[in-house]
Amino acid sequence: MTAGTRLLLSEWLDVLPNGEPPGWLFPCEHGRVPLGRDNVWRGSLQPRFEKVGLGWASLQALRRTYATLSREAGVDAKTRADQMGHHVDVSENEYAGTNLVAKIQAGRKLETAVIQ
Repeated sequence: MTAGTRLLLSEWLDVLPNGEPPGWLFPCEHGRVPLGRDNVWRGSLQPRFEKVGLGWASLQALRRTYATLSREAGVDAKTRADQMGHHVDVSENEYAGTNLVAKIQAGRKLETAVIQ
């Protein structure tokens, strides 16, 4: 766990309504069940994305963004795959994309090779 994540978790535990067992670390609003992925998306994330013009985004788009940006940041393929809960081939072939600059550079390399 990174230092930043530890700090955020520590701050969260300080404000958590029921931080003692058997309380949930990430409870839903009424606290009786854990927070659900779909509820978080519909109730919190999607409305905020819509406000900034990203209403088209999905959890899948966020996964692809994570895979691509972490690859560009130099995180190795196995670590990225493990964090996403996939095998390396799925993480690399299905999620990680190539940024536009790299695609343009590849096109220029090919063009230079063909023209010479």
